Amino acid sequence: MMNLPPSMIQRLFLPLASLHSRTAFYRRYRALLKSQFFPRSTLEKMQRGRLQAILRHAFDTVPFYREWLGDHHLAPERFGSAEQLEQLPLLNKQIIRSFPLEKFLSQAVPPRERLPYSTSGSTGEPFQFVVDRAFNGAKIARYFREMSHWGIQPGNPYLKLWGAGRVPTAGSESTRSFFIQKILGRREVLAFDLSPEKAWECLSWMKKERLAALEAYTSSAVYLAHLVLEEGWSFPHLRAVVVSGETLTEEHRQLLKKAFQVPVINAYGSREFGRVAFSCAEDRMCYSMEDFYAEYLDTHPPDSEGLKRLVLTCFSNHAMPFIRYDTGDLVEPCMDAAAPGGLGLHCWKRVAGRLADQVITPHGKHLSVHYFTLLFEDYGQEIRQFQIVVTGKDRLHLLIVPGSSFTHSLGEEMCRRILKSLEGSMQVDYTLVDSIPHTGDGKQPLLRVSSGGDLP
Repeated sequence: MMNLPPSMIQRLFLPLASLHSRTAFYRRYRALLKSQFFPRSTLEKMQRGRLQAILRHAFDTVPFYREWLGDHHLAPERFGSAEQLEQLPLLNKQIIRSFPLEKFLSQAVPPRERLPYSTSGSTGEPFQFVVDRAFNGAKIARYFREMSHWGIQPGNPYLKLWGAGRVPTAGSESTRSFFIQKILGRREVLAFDLSPEKAWECLSWMKKERLAALEAYTSSAVYLAHLVLEEGWSFPHLRAVVVSGETLTEEHRQLLKKAFQVPVINAYGSREFGRVAFSCAEDRMCYSMEDFYAEYLDTHPPDSEGLKRLVLTCFSNHAMPFIRYDTGDLVEPCMDAAAPGGLGLHCWKRVAGRLADQVITPHGKHLSVHYFTLLFEDYGQEIRQFQIVVTGKDRLHLLIVPGSSFTHSLGEEMCRRILKSLEGSMQVDYTLVDSIPHTGDGKQPLLRVSSGGDLP
């Protein structure tokens, strides 16, 4: 590791990397550091302007919206405010997947500038979409802004326990590795391989290298926290633990604080958007108004605790605009409350509905549900939906809604891949179904525990 001073990294290497990648992420990052302290009225005015701009872009260049306006005999001029936005259709993964992808792509963005993404998301349905370089720049800028808010500057070394997603980057893999490892000082470890031995290796490295932060799926961070408490370790140089990808319960928050003795940053985002919101003082979630417009729709029936369905419009992806996109997540907004620390950003009290479970093998290996979401990305055309059912301490059962090109040899291949990751310690099989059953509360979790009596 180069251990360059963060000031040198920010003044020299980040601007050069931003220029090389043609994403302008550094300029966006510096702008976000200032705009987060703007008065809320200024941020709302900025938000309305960007909302109108992405709507105009979509109406002029995206076939789906041009045809929708024509079918409903509406003019683009009718959509000049956030309130009028409600006249546009809600989108979600299922709706987008029911059309040819080209329907949602902007004809103003040339194919060479389109970058393919894919995700299984929190519903277990493989989903493919497209972004552009400007989106990548905005995503990186929001990430740096969030970390800087907690005193973790670009260049402070940290450990990231995560999955190997399909994230397009500018330049070669060696260029990306140099930037991440040598400049940012980030060590990446697959959360799916978090055996007890690997966990101890991570903790030892954190202590030896005096890392400033740990970033991980919530379940992975909790797994490490239990080991830290068992051994009584301390990390005097650690500044924060950053968790995302899974809902952070209050029990887990307190456990992480007790183990690591630092603030716990709760980050909310998705593959479609990157980071959207981050926790500030008082554990509220501040969302990036500069890049998103959020709507809060009632659940059916309305939630007694004030939870709302989160619908987002993203301003930064011009290749495939996401307008009124139902994330499938629930938040409890507190729009009228002032954000702590002088921030002008809108706040949420909490994010709910993304508590991903984990599988612990008989040998003690930890396997996050995100392992399965990334695995199923490889079969986006063959599998429409899936669910992992734990039916005993040594058995996993896959429920699969097949696509038109699914074959049994492919299903057997998947089981072999999972079995290898489980080190042969569990039995893995699958069943083809027409749909994934709902639980009693109406949800379709990616992973659930069952006695096996309710399997098809």
